[in-house]
Amino acid sequence: WGIHIFRPGPLMEEEPNSRINRWFKAATQTLNEWAEGGLTKYTPIAAQDVARAMVFKAQQFMAGVHVYSAEYLQKFSNEQESRLSNDG
Repeated sequence: WGIHIFRPGPLMEEEPNSRINRWFKAATQTLNEWAEGGLTKYTPIAAQDVARAMVFKAQQFMAGVHVYSAEYLQKFSNEQESRLSNDG
């Protein structure tokens, strides 16, 4: 019915507290601040968050071609985290 193209930033390992993940996330946040938000698409995102967004969009049965940017995926991930924290 439709084509969904996902363009995430760098994918993080499943272990969110690993040293390399913490370092990479801090480095990209600092660079993004220096670039005044111009590097948001390079913010790392967990692979499971991208998978959640893919499943969510697949269940909507939307016809046509849809492209989801890293910014959209980051926003979707943040919304899911806030829903989970409110439910728990």
